[in-house]
Amino acid sequence: MKLMRNEDLDRIGFNYVISKLNTLSPYGTALKKKTGIYPKSAHARLIEELENVGIFIEILKKDKNFKNEILHALHTFRDIKNTIRKLHTTDDVLDEVELFEIKSFIISCENLRSVIKKYKIKIGRMQIPELSAELKLLNPDAIILGSFQIYDAYSEKLKEIRLEKLKLETELLKETAEEKISALRDKRVQTVIKEQKEEDRIKRILTEKMRISHEKLKDSAEAVGQIDFVMAKAMLAHENSCAKPEITSGTVTKLQDCINPAVRDRLKEKKLEFVPVSIELSNGTNVITGANMGGKSVSLATITLNVYLGLCGFYVFAKKAEIPHLDFVFFLSDDMQSVSGGLSTFGAEIVIVKEILELMKDHNGFFALDEFAKGTNPHEGRALVRSFFEYLTGFQTISLMTTHFDGVLDERMTHYQVIGLSRADLNEISDQINTKTFGAIQKHMDYRLEKSSWKSEVSKEAVRVARMLGFEEKILNRAQRILEDKGGK
Repeated sequence: MKLMRNEDLDRIGFNYVISKLNTLSPYGTALKKKTGIYPKSAHARLIEELENVGIFIEILKKDKNFKNEILHALHTFRDIKNTIRKLHTTDDVLDEVELFEIKSFIISCENLRSVIKKYKIKIGRMQIPELSAELKLLNPDAIILGSFQIYDAYSEKLKEIRLEKLKLETELLKETAEEKISALRDKRVQTVIKEQKEEDRIKRILTEKMRISHEKLKDSAEAVGQIDFVMAKAMLAHENSCAKPEITSGTVTKLQDCINPAVRDRLKEKKLEFVPVSIELSNGTNVITGANMGGKSVSLATITLNVYLGLCGFYVFAKKAEIPHLDFVFFLSDDMQSVSGGLSTFGAEIVIVKEILELMKDHNGFFALDEFAKGTNPHEGRALVRSFFEYLTGFQTISLMTTHFDGVLDERMTHYQVIGLSRADLNEISDQINTKTFGAIQKHMDYRLEKSSWKSEVSKEAVRVARMLGFEEKILNRAQRILEDKGGK
């Protein structure tokens, strides 16, 4: 299955969302890096993931201590995947550092396990196996210590050898005669060799016992990752008032007041607000039209982002969402320079669209394309877009397109228009604007989507915007006459 390119994940704002996902353990971070949509064969897993996120959100709402307790437990984990793998795939004996890593991991697991138990979280994949026997093995003394060594408690023989070594070292400190010092040193060397042999024997025993528990350690690491990842999703959703998407088996996508956090946060820096997008899409061709600066591209990215997030097991940045379980989600913008490989922008676009069309023949997905054929001459571009839109109506895939071309829709297609400046007081804008800023235009631009007839013409606001920005009046008057003259089309 073709995956969305990283640059397009960046454009829709997905990478920004992932950067805000605060996983603390290496196991949760590994899951974060693998984030992708759940295939249809894993539908039950997707539903379960969303349910789990919801459980954590409810606890976050009810108990302020939960967040601090679970985050404190998660931040102590270190990555021991290689050590666990070594137990499974080799006969090598673990050294003291590796045994220390396992001990620290088990202590962290026990701490996290107590938090999960305290808050009565009974989710199968988040249940950390009981590791008290393994901890006792690596911490034979009554007091649990964060360090590890080959303890005297492991062997009476080891204890005797170390006592003998200590005795020899004490005598060495007191002795002054060179011959006796030399003899004591030789004895100490032999004692150290005995100690090393006994320690090696004990490490072999400990390794074999850890090897028997390797599946429990592996399952524990997976459970930690699940807890960490779901907790990060829950915190993100809770902090942003996200909604649980309803994942359906149908063909309709409904998003109410969805936003794009990457764009929202950039606008906040400019003291501007993001205008939420609401839309209902069905399989076949769905088209967004509107003037330049009207926010078509932002709407397209915002809709795609939330569909993609929902199918990845995230709560979505919307008040409400209904999303069908699709095979793929793909977004393609008009900026193809990074993948053109010497082709024109249009040529590179055609290569990728061709791949998506092949995918659509056997799979149902969500395909968002920003301004297809924008880089062609208007006459050919309009013909290509019209033919392309007509072709897409024959598929079960939800295709969402933006275009500035007129006359390319028919009755089989769903049409949305950006409201833009159509309801704005242009005199008020003109009084506020100057030739160096678009701020007043942005302030009065209505970025909401409005369902329109397929016969509705694409909004034409270029002349009006140019006039507000103080462009040459003679040019604008002539352009207006051309537009009003049918022969000028």
